Amino acid sequence: MVPLPVRIIDKSLVSDRIIIDTIVNKYATHLPLYRQSALLERDCGIEITRATMCG
Repeated sequence: MVPLPVRIIDKSLVSDRIIIDTIVNKYATHLPLYRQSALLERDCGIEITRATMCG
């Protein structure tokens, strides 16, 4: 059996891609978390609160 790849945050409910996009959007493109939260819900149907994104 092949072991699972290492995740950025162990036992996270979101994918590594969501975590990477959140960090890049926050620090590289200066997109606030409330806007990111709205975009994720609108475009992907994923509801993640700002408090969860900050954590």
